[in-house]
Amino acid sequence: MKKDALVAIAAAAITLTSPLAQAGPKWFPEKSKKVTCETQVDKFLGSQNVGLWTRIVDPAPHGLGYRTSTGTHGKWVEFHQFADGRAHVFIVTGQKVVSHFWNGKDCKAKIQESPGPAVLSAQEAKGKRYFFDKDLKAVLDSKKSGLVYVWSPGMVYSMKHYQDFKTAAKKMKIDFIPLMDPSWDQKSAKTLTSFYNMPLEDRRVASVELTMRNATIHFPSSFVYANGHIGERIIGVYTPDLLEAEIKKELSFLTTLK
Repeated sequence: MKKDALVAIAAAAITLTSPLAQAGPKWFPEKSKKVTCETQVDKFLGSQNVGLWTRIVDPAPHGLGYRTSTGTHGKWVEFHQFADGRAHVFIVTGQKVVSHFWNGKDCKAKIQESPGPAVLSAQEAKGKRYFFDKDLKAVLDSKKSGLVYVWSPGMVYSMKHYQDFKTAAKKMKIDFIPLMDPSWDQKSAKTLTSFYNMPLEDRRVASVELTMRNATIHFPSSFVYANGHIGERIIGVYTPDLLEAEIKKELSFLTTLK
């Protein structure tokens, strides 16, 4: 899977569904349709420790797309089904994307591998800094609390309100980690940030955990982390008081988790 295909995979989430909320296949998303080689696909999904499925943009007309974490840091599963009954499952990690396709003849999966975002980013890393899953894991393992702020030179609000988020984090005495949209070049980013009086925070997102949480779908996207866990995505900008309330709510919830 090439980089543009991986970007397409990182589509907007719509709702959450339980893998156990229906009769029939045990590990399928709740509202999925019948697919070719259903038994084999279901068995494979069960082997991947799938959790709650998130609806994403459909892979094709009359198709359905879903995504779930696996409980393993930096490893996610995507499930695509098509109008003709085909099912495709993608195991996504920073190092590789493993694609599984089932045909209706013998129901044996055809498997293909392609580089993951960490590999692709490393190939393009000359003069660039990236934030990988290993970096995120180090942050979470520290058990510290903080705010990840994902911004883009292409989204004015994410530059104009950068300082609001940084100030909120400082006021609440938590760490602040700004990360840039990886699709922008250094020169353009420097020009635009200078226009908005913003420091060039040019470390780019290359984390599956953040990408699969739709960090690069809309900017700014923010994530509170605490107690080794990541909170729900905070989309867009807020007034200072509402932003603080949102951060406090996330911190309060995350500190209750084991």
